[in-house]
Amino acid sequence: MSMFLRELEIQGFKTFAKKTTLVFLPPKNDGKCPTTAIVGPNGSGKSNISDAIRWVLGEQSMRLLRGKSSEDVIFSGSLGKARAGFAEVTLTFGDAKEATSLKTSELSITRRLFRSGESSYLVNHTEARLQDIRLLLAEANVGERSYSVISQGMIDHILVASPEERKNFFDDATGIRHLQLKRKESQSKLRRARENTLELERILAELEPHLKLLKKQLSRLLERDSVELQLKALEEQYFKQEWWLLEDQISASQKTSKGRTEKLNQIKLVIKKLEESIEQIEDIHINPENENNLKNLQTSLKEARSRYEKIRDARFELQKAAEIQIVRAETSWTPLSLPHIIDSLKELKKLYATLGELWQKDASAQSCLLIFEKIKKHTETLLSKLEKPAPEIKNIDHSKTNEALATNTEALEKAQLEIKNAEQAITNASQTQDTSRVTFFEQQRILREQERLAHSIESELYTHNLNTARLEERRSLLEREMHERLIDFQIRAVHSEKPTKIEDVSFLREEISRKRRLLEQIGGIDPDVKEEHEAVELRYNTLSDQLTDLTEATRDIERIIVRLDVDIHAQSQLVFTQIKAEFQKFFRTLFGGGSCDLIPLRQKDVEPLESNDAEENIIDNPPEEIIGIEIQATPPGKRLKSLNLLSGGERALTSIALISAIAAVNPGPFMVLDEVDAALDEANTVRFAELLRDLKKLTQCILITHNRATMEEADTLYGVTMGEDGVSQILSVKLEDVQSTATSRR
Repeated sequence: MSMFLRELEIQGFKTFAKKTTLVFLPPKNDGKCPTTAIVGPNGSGKSNISDAIRWVLGEQSMRLLRGKSSEDVIFSGSLGKARAGFAEVTLTFGDAKEATSLKTSELSITRRLFRSGESSYLVNHTEARLQDIRLLLAEANVGERSYSVISQGMIDHILVASPEERKNFFDDATGIRHLQLKRKESQSKLRRARENTLELERILAELEPHLKLLKKQLSRLLERDSVELQLKALEEQYFKQEWWLLEDQISASQKTSKGRTEKLNQIKLVIKKLEESIEQIEDIHINPENENNLKNLQTSLKEARSRYEKIRDARFELQKAAEIQIVRAETSWTPLSLPHIIDSLKELKKLYATLGELWQKDASAQSCLLIFEKIKKHTETLLSKLEKPAPEIKNIDHSKTNEALATNTEALEKAQLEIKNAEQAITNASQTQDTSRVTFFEQQRILREQERLAHSIESELYTHNLNTARLEERRSLLEREMHERLIDFQIRAVHSEKPTKIEDVSFLREEISRKRRLLEQIGGIDPDVKEEHEAVELRYNTLSDQLTDLTEATRDIERIIVRLDVDIHAQSQLVFTQIKAEFQKFFRTLFGGGSCDLIPLRQKDVEPLESNDAEENIIDNPPEEIIGIEIQATPPGKRLKSLNLLSGGERALTSIALISAIAAVNPGPFMVLDEVDAALDEANTVRFAELLRDLKKLTQCILITHNRATMEEADTLYGVTMGEDGVSQILSVKLEDVQSTATSRR
């Protein structure tokens, strides 16, 4: 058993204010479908039933529903009846399981509209989209504008309509409506996919340079981390070796100074004893008249030596300060200064200007070559300093120190001369004494030798002390740099962990300086760039994956559309040929002869395809798709082919022949024919009635008619009346019951 219309329920729709139900008989055991006829006087509301069926099937055109606005389908009220607040129509089908994709045998479709403008569609009492309902009905060869519902006046419109307008009619007739709906939905998906693809490509195009920048920053950040680790290791190695090397050098220098100091103290002790011995000898052997002279000479010698020592100590302090300045300058490693770079570039600019002048003056090649060599040498020097700068000793103002040292040197030389003169005077005085005083003067000689030895040791000690001061200053500066570069536990490790092998690592200063310059070139990069890069990269990869999926989905949709086009073309071609043959058969049956034809118009027949994207154009406008249908009809005994020259009855018969042909080839569950026989004369009405007997074998017919012959072919008769309240009412009659019991029920 095939799908059939079981029930129509109307409430609040046009003149059907009250809930009205029309029940239709199921197919008989012999396969014939019962025919229902709806009769009634003009204006009673018969055609509102066909409008209700068309409306619930999804019709949106109010013109075809004989209204101006959507509110016109709601009962507007009358003198004895208030207007309805909503309109509702429900179609119920039986045996729908095989004809549709539903798993239930019963299918009910409801459309509801309120005066507020709210509307809804329901499938089996569950809300659904109109698109889904249209696709569901298309699978069963039912549509709001198909041959399933031929409204009043539509029988003539089929012939007078344009070829393009007939297209929708024939889409349902050939059974490709559901394929077209799927194609339209696929086209909509394809359009959205293309729009989304463009949007994703736009976003990715915006993200790509940002991601590249973040990758570059992240690379620099990772490079900075690597350089920092390398720098840290180099600094730890350098500071540990350098600190302990200085510590050992200071210790060795202090040890040497200590030995010299001990020896100097011993000599000073000897000098003191000699001085005491000499004083005793003076009291015994020195002539009183010479006493004052010798004492004065001794006093002058002591004073000269005292001045010499003070001047020498002052010189030590001056030299110590100068050495410390040099040490501080030597340990200050900095990259090439900006003023230095600017001066070098200015010099290069002058050389280029000179070269340009020589070139304009057509100077000799040798002159230009010399300038060029200077430019090359200057450039290489600057580049070398920029790439690998050497430690620059700061310019120190030594003028005051040198002036002080010069003054000190003069004073020191003067003091040495005074000491020498005093010693010579004492020597001369000793020569004038007699030999009995030889011991005294021998002691004087030994004393002078010990004093000279003490002076020599003091000079050595002075040199060692100066070296110790230089080393201590370097250690102090190293400590300060360690506090700047290292953290506390690293500094403690440097002090507490002496290397097994101590060596000179001053060469590491250049590598450390290079690493520091490299960090300055990398610059400060926000550590959050890593998280930002991960977020942007994740979004970029996600969108790229989405774009890949979307591109693949687009190809899949395009392939689906191509397959649908093939199916549409194949089915349209096959069914159209069959309808054409049946149309000619029914035409000759109704007219008793004559000829007719259906001529398809395709996209390629109307205009050539013009597009830069042929594939997209074919998908949007397939060249093999039928876009219109031309109808030719020539009744017997006539030669005309123009439909406009046919009479009203001839046009009606032609339309009926076409509808019958469609029903014969691709029958739907039901067919509503609203007064299609109105223009027929009595003879043609009989022919139409005979045609209905053949249609019973194909589909369920619902006839709205005034003709007696048509009514006689019905199995069930519904009478429509309208009372004074303007409300349509239904009187149903089952003709089998009438024939047996002569009764009817209201």
